[in-house]
Amino acid sequence: VMRLAEEGKTDSVAFFVPMALQVYDRLPALDNDARYDIGLLHLAGGNAPGALAQADTLLRAVPTHLYGFMLRGRAFDLLGDRARARQARADFLRHDAAERQRQRPEYANHQSTIDAFRAEATRSPR
Repeated sequence: VMRLAEEGKTDSVAFFVPMALQVYDRLPALDNDARYDIGLLHLAGGNAPGALAQADTLLRAVPTHLYGFMLRGRAFDLLGDRARARQARADFLRHDAAERQRQRPEYANHQSTIDAFRAEATRSPR
């Protein structure tokens, strides 16, 4: 689904996102990585509130988790809420160094995405 989204195949994304989300619904438990993936699926499908719900769940469990700030930033971008998107990026930058030192296993799964978000957040006006 993410590859299809990157290729701009919106009809295919719309078709497959619900199926992908159903797979996650069947899992007995969701870890932080799964919650991030679900948030990405919601974003790919244009569902900012769904992505924000995953971000909130992540940040309730781990208040400094980078995935939560990344999902918030992207969701607020989708909603056109620049102030909140900027805040999410500032929160990400504030916690980035300490979070990376924790070496959470899930961060290895999306290292390039985390690095890209950091670069973007660093360039964004604060």
